[in-house]
Order: sequence, then structure tokens, then C-alpha cells
Amino acid sequence: MKILYSLIILAFGLSLFSCSSSKVSNNSQVSYDSTESGLKFVDLSIGKGLSPKNGNKCTVHLLITDENGAEIENTYRSNRPVVFTIGKSDVIKGLEEGVMTMKLGGKRKLLVPPELGFGARALKNVPGNAYLFITTELIKVE
Repeated sequence: MKILYSLIILAFGLSLFSCSSSKVSNNSQVSYDSTESGLKFVDLSIGKGLSPKNGNKCTVHLLITDENGAEIENTYRSNRPVVFTIGKSDVIKGLEEGVMTMKLGGKRKLLVPPELGFGARALKNVPGNAYLFITTELIKVE
């Protein structure tokens, strides 16, 4: 009976592993889900309530790092959350898309490709064509 139970567990585990074709991993071994646009995300905690819609004003805390882990922005440390309106292009496309499917109080890690971030543009502390890692927390929706 133990052998049968072990085989069932093994088969179940292998089936779960083989069905994860939409997931990718970064260097930290985090497994991400992917959207059609190329945004990758993993929920760290699921919030409650409805997700923001086009026209909603969202307040988020975020920590943005580059591919090497260098910090670009940290609103937790500055205690100055970012406020933006969905659909107005106030923030990069990857952040807006990632927040739209969150629920209030949720926390999510995003892997934003350059085309949903700053593209080829180089900024003060962000090189052109950079992938961004964003940990964001949806703290208010109006």
C-alpha cells in the first residue's frame, strides 16, 4: 500500500510540474506566471475585494530593482507611495498592467520586460533595455 501511495504522489507531482509551461524562473528561483504582453508576475499575498478598473486612482508602495538587484526606487523607505490613475499612462505599462489584476491589500512581484518598462531609454540609474523587478503592494483604490 505504501508503494501505491508513493507512486500516486509521484505521478501527481510530475503532472503539476509538466503543466507549468507558462511559468519562467529568474535567478532567484521564483516561478512567474506570464501575460500575453510579456509581463511576468507572482502573487506574494492576495488582497481582498475588487481589482482596479480603468479610471481608478491607485496608491501603491513599490520596490524597484534592476537585473543585478540594485535598488532603483523604494517607497517603503521614503514612506511616499506612488499614486496613479489606471489608463492615463502615469506609470510604466508593466506596473499598470500588473496592478490591474491585483486586489486591494495584495502584494505582487513583477518582472517587467523593457517594452513594458522604459524601453531603450536610459534614465539616471536605469540603463536602456533594462528588465525591472518590481515588488508592489496595492494600498488604496479610489
